[in-house]
Amino acid sequence: MLVLFMGLAPAPEVGAQSGVVLVDPTELTVSEPNGQGTFTITLASRPLSSVYLTMNVSNDQCWASPAYVRIAPDEWDSGATVRVYAVDDDVDDGTQTCLVQTGSTLSDDPDYDGLDVDDVTVSVQDDDVAGIDVSPTNLTVSEPSGSSTFDIVLTSQPTSTVVIPFSTSSGECSVSPPSVSLGISDWETGVTATVYAVDDDFQDGSQPCDVETERAQSNDLNYDRLNPDDVEVTVLDDDSAGVRVIPTQLTISEPDGTDVFTVTLNTEPTSQVSITLSVSNEECSISSETFALDAVNWSDGFVVTVTAVDDNLD
Repeated sequence: MLVLFMGLAPAPEVGAQSGVVLVDPTELTVSEPNGQGTFTITLASRPLSSVYLTMNVSNDQCWASPAYVRIAPDEWDSGATVRVYAVDDDVDDGTQTCLVQTGSTLSDDPDYDGLDVDDVTVSVQDDDVAGIDVSPTNLTVSEPSGSSTFDIVLTSQPTSTVVIPFSTSSGECSVSPPSVSLGISDWETGVTATVYAVDDDFQDGSQPCDVETERAQSNDLNYDRLNPDDVEVTVLDDDSAGVRVIPTQLTISEPDGTDVFTVTLNTEPTSQVSITLSVSNEECSISSETFALDAVNWSDGFVVTVTAVDDNLD
């Protein structure tokens, strides 16, 4: 007679399908300034002993936590979670790649010791944009020596010095310094430029005078050739056209006493100004009845001599 013995199959040996470390996912995307993502490390089978890994990053664009991972035998299928963070910077450098390097495993289980584990490729999206801010872009200054200021800052940290030259659209104003430089140390605090009114002697009313910011010059290609906003400047006039006579009272004596007065203009004329004089009676005479003032002699003026006219009356 044939007798069959039925029994349970033997349990699978610990370490079956061993030697496999799984990383999921192996690609992540995080964004500045503080974006984050996670990946999980698991084992394909239960190890005989805990498995250890260290986390390193390839550059300063991201960081990983924890930096040290332990997977105990009873955690082999749930594994360990690693969180990856974007590192914020101020440079307009576009999307950067940062590799989380898992290194080789350490374990007393020979099947899980010294294994090369997949790294995680992290794309770090940038939040910086190169730009030049000018503030304010409208100023008012007054003759003869009024001044005002504007500031220039960069919107992201440059990788090289940024130089911005200035010029003015007319001779009604001037700007100092003639150019500014911004670098790693002062790109965010910025620099200040001063605009001055240029005094003239014309009654020309308020005049426009733009400070023209030229294209930036830099070895940082994100900033090179950027053209900042110009500054619109209004120059208020302090001149008023008029004719001045000094003095306005004279005393002279018969028979031939004399004295003088001077005629000047308040402002420089744009063309010749003719002036005609006359006397109210025959008690005096003047040396000139007509004369002209122009751009050459308007300020020094014209001197007129007044002479007493002698008569025989008491």
